[in-house]
Amino acid sequence: MKGYPMTTLSELIATSALIIGSTAANAAYFGPSSDTKSELRTEVKTSREDAYEAAAAKLHSLKSESSRELASELELYSSSIDKNTVQLDEGAYITIEERVTLKGELRFVGVIHVHVSYAMMDMVS
Repeated sequence: MKGYPMTTLSELIATSALIIGSTAANAAYFGPSSDTKSELRTEVKTSREDAYEAAAAKLHSLKSESSRELASELELYSSSIDKNTVQLDEGAYITIEERVTLKGELRFVGVIHVHVSYAMMDMVS
C-alpha cells in the first residue's frame, strides 16, 4: 500500500495530459465557435437618458449594417471567419453603467450587448 498514492498521482498526471492534449487537438480541428457575445460602449454621458439614447441609436445602426461592416464594428478580425455571413442574433439588449469621476460627478455609459453568428471559412487546403 505504500506505492499506492504515487500510482494514483502518476495516473492522474497521465490522464490530465491526455485530456489536455485531446482538447487542444479538437480545438485546432474544429476552430472557434461560430457564435460570439460582444459588448459595445457609448461615449460617457452626463445623464442616464442620454446614455440610453446613444446606446439605442448604436443598436439601431448595428441592425442596418452589412455583414462586413458588422464584423469590423465588432472587431471580428480572425481570418477564419467568413465576413460575408456575420449577422446579429435575437436578444440584443442595453444596460447603463454608472461611473463616478475623481471630482465625484456621476457619469453614464450605454452598453450594447449583442450575440452574433457567422460561418467559419474552410481552412483545408
